[in-house]
Amino acid sequence: MRRTLFTSPGASARPALFLALSLALLLLPSCRKGGSTEGIEAPRMSPVLRQDISQSQATRIVVSLLQDGSPWGKRATNWAMKARTELEDKNVYLVVDVEEASDGIQQYLLLQELSQQSDVNAVVLLTTGNHPRMRSLCADFARRGVVVVAAGSNLAYPGGPDVLVTGDNGAIGRGGARTLVEALGGAQAQGTILAFTDTEDPALQARLFHFQDYLKSFPGVRTRVVDYRKEGKSPYEAMQHILDRGEAFDALWTGWDGFLIPALEAYQQSGRMGTKAFVGGGGFPTVARWIHDGYPLVTTDFTYPPRMLYVAILAAERRIRMRRDPRLAPAPQEIILLPTIPISRENAQDFLHHFSDSF
Repeated sequence: MRRTLFTSPGASARPALFLALSLALLLLPSCRKGGSTEGIEAPRMSPVLRQDISQSQATRIVVSLLQDGSPWGKRATNWAMKARTELEDKNVYLVVDVEEASDGIQQYLLLQELSQQSDVNAVVLLTTGNHPRMRSLCADFARRGVVVVAAGSNLAYPGGPDVLVTGDNGAIGRGGARTLVEALGGAQAQGTILAFTDTEDPALQARLFHFQDYLKSFPGVRTRVVDYRKEGKSPYEAMQHILDRGEAFDALWTGWDGFLIPALEAYQQSGRMGTKAFVGGGGFPTVARWIHDGYPLVTTDFTYPPRMLYVAILAAERRIRMRRDPRLAPAPQEIILLPTIPISRENAQDFLHHFSDSF
């Protein structure tokens, strides 16, 4: 379901209201003691206020994010609202609309609607896919001079987004591989790793690439890649099918805690034993709790910073200001890479809450 978050009913009218109040103040008479108006000077607007009004331009930034209700998604929305509050408090002429969509179709329909509106200065997208129709819409925004900022997955249309803000998928993939190698024997590691992925998600594919690349140095480790969509409707069902077939594996890597949690649940319910380690990615509070409490099968996780949406919104506002300054040359494309934080038992308590500002 599409939701517009915390957009004030009068948000678009704030610039007009501000000007009206300013004019009213200018017209108020200033009387000396005794009520005489002789020699009264016309009230003067402060130079700062005069400059702000003369240089102001209404600005609208629209943020569109896929919201699956996961802890990561809730954190991302929280960061978006933080950016909205900061920017709107600083500039009465700026409005940030935060729109949630439950799937890619709804997100596409929102963008299609926005493409018909002339007051949009920037679009910030948090999406997990890179579909042709989405790319086409983004290219249309760019042609019209709208700033396009991608958070998470890149949008591979001609020219690409003005700014890409993402997490370090390479660190998540390599870190997960390193953890499982240690669980399987270190330098002489032996065993089979089941690797879950989603071929429709570019970020997960990037993590898988780095995961497999790291394992090339360990010939005793075999990897079987599973696209969970082909095994079942969900990671839980995919793991159930694998277990029902009696398939043997020594470790599981998913690259995403949203896959790890249901897959581990299916494993626990099966009663199977012998798997040595499970690794996901994303820094979900549930996984941080397992690590914190010393659950032996899950000892490490890797964050994928939801703060990227906050950084992306601020980058969009900065790009708009740069474009409006005639003294500045067109800015080149920019990639902002946010670091991944390994979660261990020593720091797990920093990641136990849905709205943690730890990353």
